Order: sequence, then structure tokens, then C-alpha cells
Amino acid sequence: MKRDRILVLLTTALAAVTFSVAATADEAEPAKSTATDASKTAKETPGTADKLRRERDEFVAKAQKELNELDKELAELTQKAKKATGEAKAKLAEEHRKLDKKRKEAVQKMAALKATAVEKWQELKGAVIDAIDALKQSVRSHQ
Repeated sequence: MKRDRILVLLTTALAAVTFSVAATADEAEPAKSTATDASKTAKETPGTADKLRRERDEFVAKAQKELNELDKELAELTQKAKKATGEAKAKLAEEHRKLDKKRKEAVQKMAALKATAVEKWQELKGAVIDAIDALKQSVRSHQ
């Protein structure tokens, strides 16, 4: 019974992550004007690039901290899944692989944000926030 509940929770979390990532792609468009404005401002105003760099670095640090906390929670879920047996264990392992894939997508978005020019980092900010929030919701729904 407990294994079935974990399986249902993992499936629900995966669906939430998938939905959130799909919604992120649709919502990314409005952020471009803000990033474009920031890029123009950075070129026009001395010191603005430094301010944007600080904002990006603060955001990256905060997002990385959240990912590190989620990694700990994922490790706990992995241990619970390892204790399952038979078919439930196989299903849980598959669901865990899917969640891990979503986590890797969030990490990739974060890496892209880090590599983006300081004037354009805000274009990717929303996608990173949404990916981390979706992963957080999925992980926490399994506890």
C-alpha cells in the first residue's frame, strides 16, 4: 500500500514538472523586452552592467542554494525507493529517472543563465525559476 502511494506521488510530481516546464516555454517571451531594456540601459549608463552582474550573481547563488537543498531531498527519496521491492521498485526507479531528468534540465537552464551575457541574463531568469519551483513542488509532494 505504501509503495503504491509513493508511486502515485512520483507520477503526480512528474506530471507537475512536465506541465511547469511546458508552461515555462510559453511564458519566456515577455521576459525578452525586459532583458532588451536592461541591455540598452547597461550600454547607456556606466555602472549598470556591474549592477546587473551583481543581481545575476545573487540570483544564481540563491537558485543554486535551492538546488542543493532539493538534491538532499531527492537523495532521501532515492533511499526510500531503494527499499521498495518487485514491480513497485522498478516503477519507482523509472519515475525517479524521470524526475532526475527534470532536475538535469533545471541545472542546464541554470548553466545557460550563468553563461549568458550579463545584459541578457533576465531572458532566462523566468525559465530557471519555473524549473526550480516545479522540481521543488515535485520533490516535496513525495515526502
